[in-house]
Amino acid sequence: MLKRDNRIQQFSYIGIERQIRIESSLAVSTFVRDALGAIARWLRIFVLRSVRLVRDLAAERSLRKAVVELQRFDDRSLADMGVTRGEIEFAVRNGRPRHLGQAAEVRSKQPSPAKAAA
Repeated sequence: MLKRDNRIQQFSYIGIERQIRIESSLAVSTFVRDALGAIARWLRIFVLRSVRLVRDLAAERSLRKAVVELQRFDDRSLADMGVTRGEIEFAVRNGRPRHLGQAAEVRSKQPSPAKAAA
């Protein structure tokens, strides 16, 4: 028959130290990986929001430039475009009002005086 050894297995100091170093190294590498992943996610969000902010600022600057350019026109030129001075800001940001577009369609469908006389 086989004899069983009921003694507790004893580890050497060097074996325990090696196991501690391995587990410590795994813990540190896991922490570094998670920290770098969190930093990368934060940096990605920061860059995307910064790009969006820069684009929004550029678009706003372009709209303001268009408003300033239209403000330089005289009232007659603005009337030819179908916009009053008070509607410039709205027209630049949202387009011309719908009723003006429909009025232009009605005018284009009416026969010109030269064609009516012929």
